[in-house]
Amino acid sequence: MFGHTHSDVFKTALSSKNELAPTGTMTVCGSLTTWGGINPSFCVYELDRETLLPVKRQTWSYDIAQANELGSPQWQLYTDWLQDYEMSDLSPSSYFDFAERLQQDSALASEYRMRYNRHLTEGTCDEGCR
Repeated sequence: MFGHTHSDVFKTALSSKNELAPTGTMTVCGSLTTWGGINPSFCVYELDRETLLPVKRQTWSYDIAQANELGSPQWQLYTDWLQDYEMSDLSPSSYFDFAERLQQDSALASEYRMRYNRHLTEGTCDEGCR
């Protein structure tokens, strides 16, 4: 699990012997800074006590313009990875399947792109984007 890349992303590692066999996933959360106009965020991970594998991943964010108007941030759950992306779990296989769905589904890819940088980039995500 990594942070401070300004974008809420994942990278799946594949087996050197079988490029269709995911072996691990690096999850990268956005940052609290507003670099490039991106709203601040942080991630909360829930881990299984026995295996220490992630069972829940949530991204929390707030609208910086609204916070300036109100005088304080209003943190809100921005992305629940299991629910919003309809993932069965947070295993490398599930992230790999999600990546495959992103390749095929332009609406899902557009949603991911929007959440990836907390509404900085909106609009459709065509084949070149995916």
